[in-house]
Amino acid sequence: MSSTPAAPRWRMPAETEPHQATWMAWPSKSYTLGDTEADALEARSTWAAVANAIAEFEPVHMLVPKAEQAAAEGFLKATVTLHEVELDDAWYRDIGPTFVIADGALGGVDWVFNGWGQQDWASWGHDALAARIAIRHAEASPIPSSMVNEGGGIHTDGANFLLGDGHVKFLRDARTL
Repeated sequence: MSSTPAAPRWRMPAETEPHQATWMAWPSKSYTLGDTEADALEARSTWAAVANAIAEFEPVHMLVPKAEQAAAEGFLKATVTLHEVELDDAWYRDIGPTFVIADGALGGVDWVFNGWGQQDWASWGHDALAARIAIRHAEASPIPSSMVNEGGGIHTDGANFLLGDGHVKFLRDARTL
């Protein structure tokens, strides 16, 4: 009689738990850059200020479209690791993965991203693939999901309780993520 190994019991850590790195996406087009060159300068400066501040304490990885590489290099500290990838938008918290852990292993949930509900103004062809970049470079086990969600759209207390909007729900089986 053979036995199949049990699937990992993934746990989504609380945001307050230590983590290995921060992942971000560089503002490169659409409304994140605004309507003028002054707006674009402010967006890039603001994104860089956040990334550079975080880089003082932990590794920062920045997804950057090829056309924005020189701009990103000009604003970001050399310690920020750049990953060349095409993007539709800069909100990596929305388009990125949710990292989970199980018995010391790292997993990355790759949600379905659909441009915030397939909005007419949104494009998401590149963004729908962006989570895979962090999953691959973090050497996490990919965990595909058919659920439409944003990578930062849910929060837990790290002990199987989902948090949000004044509601707390017990997550009975994290394998369904």
